[in-house]
Amino acid sequence: MRWVLASAALLCLSFSGCGAPEIPGEGGDDAPARAAPENDREAELREAAEKAPYLVGEAPPPSREVDEAAREDADRASGHVYLNYSGGGGEAPVEEPVILIREEPDPSSDVVATFSMDGTGTDPVVRAGEAGLKEGAPRSGPDARGLPVAQVDGGWARIIYAYEADGASRSGWVNLERPEARLRTYEEEVQDGVVWLRDPDAATFREEPEGPPVQVPLTVEGEAPGERVVDYVLRVQEVREDRVRVEVTIPNVSPCTGDPYAEVVMQEELWLPLRDSEGRRTLGQAVEGC
Repeated sequence: MRWVLASAALLCLSFSGCGAPEIPGEGGDDAPARAAPENDREAELREAAEKAPYLVGEAPPPSREVDEAAREDADRASGHVYLNYSGGGGEAPVEEPVILIREEPDPSSDVVATFSMDGTGTDPVVRAGEAGLKEGAPRSGPDARGLPVAQVDGGWARIIYAYEADGASRSGWVNLERPEARLRTYEEEVQDGVVWLRDPDAATFREEPEGPPVQVPLTVEGEAPGERVVDYVLRVQEVREDRVRVEVTIPNVSPCTGDPYAEVVMQEELWLPLRDSEGRRTLGQAVEGC
């Protein structure tokens, strides 16, 4: 038996191919380590970072034209696209989300910008292929916004991601089927958090969705003699098609934005249109904070 084993060992030394095959990069201490293959998403993100390296919103600050254009776009937006990140309130959040904004609603279309968290992981930022572009709205704090949606086409949303100094907008397309993107419609947004009338003087209240308008004084006496100041709080109760039912309380007794100990002079549930005759939002809302 010992003779058979010894003979087998001699045969192994005499011929190549005996034993386990040597794999490049795995054969010994001196062999170079093989890099992990880059997957399609990693390659896509690397290419996007090269195409969109410029941070949107860097100094100088936005102009009056940018502020006006951004306000108009926000008023007409059908919703916002948010980053679906941990702590961002979405379902199945992505740990390090990067939204690719493309020139056309096609996964093979060129990337014109990216939407991701900043280096601290606390605030979302946009990077574009053009230098000097400005952001139109804050994306952190109580007035935080995602990117306003100008159009939805199938599983894609056309969003406005930046502005030139003269107020001209830059838009691109986001794939809503990607896990890092989270779309919230205007109808969804107004049902969370604090809401207010964008133009109290133009508000049209009704007792029924299609009923006649009713007058609702949204003011209370001010400190100066004869002074009247706008002081109210709204709480959304229901959204039905293009109408919203709100609880109107005068004055503002919200513990968040008003005086919870103030005497209530009126509290009633009434209906409002979600948009005015020009297609602008009638309600504003905070997506963060109380």
